[in-house]
Amino acid sequence: MSDHLREAGILVAHLSRALLDSSRDLRTVPSLVKRIIREEMWERWADPSSGREYGPFRTFEHFVLAPAAKGGLGSSIAQLRGLCEDDIEARDALDKATQKQHGGDRHSPAFNVDNIHVERPTGTSQSAALRRLRKNRPDLHAEVLAERLSAHAAMVEAGFRQKTISVPVTNPEAVARSLLKYMKPDDIAKLIAVLLGQEDRTR
Repeated sequence: MSDHLREAGILVAHLSRALLDSSRDLRTVPSLVKRIIREEMWERWADPSSGREYGPFRTFEHFVLAPAAKGGLGSSIAQLRGLCEDDIEARDALDKATQKQHGGDRHSPAFNVDNIHVERPTGTSQSAALRRLRKNRPDLHAEVLAERLSAHAAMVEAGFRQKTISVPVTNPEAVARSLLKYMKPDDIAKLIAVLLGQEDRTR
């Protein structure tokens, strides 16, 4: 048994127990998820006490969904995402690990091992933002992971989203101050023209 397989087995066992017993310290889940994905320990691991080896697993999803008796976590991607909600680096690692295409023959044993259906991941708007930044703006993606930028701010800076503001609609003066602060003079003039035109039509 190699040291890598043994260490992978230790980390997989820790993660499996944390998911199974919610009374344990679940704060360890994000760090375990990040390392298991980063070092691809999910592909194949060994029980450090018995030496029994599990895997190789074709995809990360299959490893997560497979029952513990088969060497998997017996969990779901949704559960892992929920437990990693406050760790943006862990969420990004999960998204990257589950974004791989499921090619090949869907009816072959290699695709549905032990009749376990592997679903394509579904992401939140933040996951989608991280995915696009990771692909097209790795510099801003790194800033988000370092928590120096929010995912939304990075998307705006990259030009993938328009900048928006929230204003109290029942306070015209506050609306005006916000618009004067964030809008260009030419856009303010166009807005005034639109508002005046709307006023004329309501008379």
